[in-house]
Amino acid sequence: RGGGYGPWSFTLSWQQMDAHLESQVIAATAVRLDVSPERRYISGEAIVTVRSPGGDGGEVFLLLNPGLDIKTVTCNGERVHIRRYRERIRITLPPGTTTCSLQIVYQGWPVAANGSTLVLEADEILLDKLQFWYPVDLKSFGAFSATVTVPETLEVAWSGKLKENQVQEGKRTVQWEEVRPILAAGLAVGTYKRHSRVQGSIRCNVFGKSLDEKEAEVYLSALGDAHNYLSARLGSDNFEQLNLVISDQIHNSAHAGGPLIFLEPADISGADELFVEVARYVARNWWGDTVSGRWFSSRPEAGEWLVSGLAEYSAWQALRSVKGRRAYLRYIETRSCPPGITIPMKTQNLGQRLHPGYDPLLFRVRGAFAAKAIAAYAGPDAFERACKNFMSVHRHTTVSFGALLHEIALASERPLDELVRVWFDRPGTFDYRIANVEQEDDRVHVTIENTGDIPAYVPMKLGIVTDGGYYTHDIMPGVQSNILSFPLEGTLQRVVLDPEFELGDMHRANNRWPRTEWPTSLAVGVNGQIALASQLEWGDRGKTRVAVFSRMDKSPDEVLYLGQTRPRWMKWDPAGRQLAIAGAQTGIWSEGHWLPSGAGLQVPLGWHEGKFLTWDDEMLSTVEEDAHRDWRALVDETCVAIDAASGDVAFANSSGRLVLSADGGRRTSLIRERVFPAGALAWRAGRRELIYFEQAGDLVALSTEGETRTVLLHRNYRVTRSRISPAGRYVAWVDPAGLLRGVDPGKGEAVYISLPGEIVDFAWEGEEALVALVATIPRRLPMRYHAEYTLWRIPVSTWQGVQLPYDSEQFAKTPIEDSQRLTPSGSLN
Repeated sequence: RGGGYGPWSFTLSWQQMDAHLESQVIAATAVRLDVSPERRYISGEAIVTVRSPGGDGGEVFLLLNPGLDIKTVTCNGERVHIRRYRERIRITLPPGTTTCSLQIVYQGWPVAANGSTLVLEADEILLDKLQFWYPVDLKSFGAFSATVTVPETLEVAWSGKLKENQVQEGKRTVQWEEVRPILAAGLAVGTYKRHSRVQGSIRCNVFGKSLDEKEAEVYLSALGDAHNYLSARLGSDNFEQLNLVISDQIHNSAHAGGPLIFLEPADISGADELFVEVARYVARNWWGDTVSGRWFSSRPEAGEWLVSGLAEYSAWQALRSVKGRRAYLRYIETRSCPPGITIPMKTQNLGQRLHPGYDPLLFRVRGAFAAKAIAAYAGPDAFERACKNFMSVHRHTTVSFGALLHEIALASERPLDELVRVWFDRPGTFDYRIANVEQEDDRVHVTIENTGDIPAYVPMKLGIVTDGGYYTHDIMPGVQSNILSFPLEGTLQRVVLDPEFELGDMHRANNRWPRTEWPTSLAVGVNGQIALASQLEWGDRGKTRVAVFSRMDKSPDEVLYLGQTRPRWMKWDPAGRQLAIAGAQTGIWSEGHWLPSGAGLQVPLGWHEGKFLTWDDEMLSTVEEDAHRDWRALVDETCVAIDAASGDVAFANSSGRLVLSADGGRRTSLIRERVFPAGALAWRAGRRELIYFEQAGDLVALSTEGETRTVLLHRNYRVTRSRISPAGRYVAWVDPAGLLRGVDPGKGEAVYISLPGEIVDFAWEGEEALVALVATIPRRLPMRYHAEYTLWRIPVSTWQGVQLPYDSEQFAKTPIEDSQRLTPSGSLN
């Protein structure tokens, strides 16, 4: 498979391909494809109309999936020779040919490549444009039409203008053509249910196997709102409809090509995050599918930034416009700090993007912040006007980002050379810090330092918080190491540099005085011992450590350094003496020693009779292979329950299967399907009864006698976080309004638990009380980055919170070097 047509093999780099593509234009492509999903096999024929092919002797360069064999290639009916290197094909044309109709016949088993989506199953076919399922050059915008034949039980997510959709002899044939030129197309076929509506100027379609009306409505709203915002800012993209496919088979969401978007299932309760996820790929209809960056050369002049970076920036702006400033700020603070790079961002090309080690944060975060810096420097109005002009002038072409910079310079009447040089032409770090703060009578003196090698070209803000309020001051560009003095009204509480995350600062821990940490999760033992995980650096990739202490202590007894990743899961044993931690490093903290888990660990489960149980291959050795793979790989640690009496394990996986494993894993059975707990699963002590909270709001109890439902939320509100006490007697959860609620399901109504702030995390202290981590957030700055953190204990006898003597600043004073570092060997450094 993938041997290609012709006896020759050769090496063709992306740079060589770029040189030959200079004058090549694909004006139109017509594809006829027959898909046999049961064999994972496709056969196709592509008619590619090429004009003015470049290269000596007349040559055409195309890309085709390396798993597809080429049977024949003809030019205007005359057979021609090809040479092939992986997905790159070189076609030699008859001498003197300047316009050619290439007919390429191919077949085979597509192979997954390029980190994009490829699914060939009996009930679903998904082919991203980067799977090259038909010949493309990723340079030419051209007309596109397709005729696809699939089994009659499947639906095709067609777009553009429908020419044919008929069923005959067990086969479905769908023919359509796009209404405007595109760079490349994706394909989606499956046993889908389609949800559709017109919103503004666009018809939005959502396809999924099991989407209900409520879920589809959230996606449809995000599609329509994002598209209408971007159309108003950048001009029309000239598509008539958008297709969004939601599938469990998608593990890398993507703009699949043309008006087609692939999205992995998302938690629709996180409406802001979901909106940005959708808007990011809708924005690719402009950044990448109206104009595209050059992909192949060794210095493609930030072609990836033109696509990914500006699409991400546009999604952020759409969120701010559609959802408001508060939603925008809360979303921006969840992003990782922009990563540093060792090579210039300008040199990132397709070859690096397709490499397994490619870091998407480079353009999703650093690239978007680079766009923010340019927009702030040029002025928001000038930047928006320049982008709209750029789309109009260069529509349906591949260009360098120099063309956009030229439009920005014209619109703003400001040169961009130096700003572009430090953000794109060389590696570098943007990192300002608060080096010192001194209070003197009614003034505060703040020392600001630039510890990176990229200067700020726009004003920075300095936020000063006192007991009398919150004030901001502008710091003009050019600061390197300056002592700045400001008037002070009231007692100084904290000072924050860049408080609204306007700049792409790469290390935010040094942007706040006094030093702080950001608690993220906690676990509570039956004896009141608390394990509190905190980030040392803001962002998803910030270093993390766990403080272990008694709930009556103001300072930690132990501080465990976990490295770059936060723990996914922490749980004390039933006696409250041993702490299990799962994450990049998984094991048990017991009496001052770290005991790492064995190499066979798959999923941490919990404690039974003083032993920590894990889910690995050996425990499922008697299960059929297909079920083994399906049940084990997608287990969520938060949806596992161990019966204290028998040791039986119940778990729910992401496919919606509730499974029981008995006799130490030797007997595994399916309890029921389509079960999606909202963060917790538990056994009720003495009853042999499983309970869990459904995301829709019902508390479900399952036993051999059947099912009991308790409706605790009404009006179809969804629940994302719930905690069930160890013996299953009490349930607590956060409702859609962000309020903590608790109940003994057998007695009375659920109660609201009044706490002064936002619930970050909460856990049970045995059956007696709940402990909650709360963030009190200033109204002017609705971001957890600025929060003050407190711990509260809520006894179930009163459901009234009592504040614990936790001092977050005291915890933050422990130097990193004094933390006990967990190592794979089990020793402590």
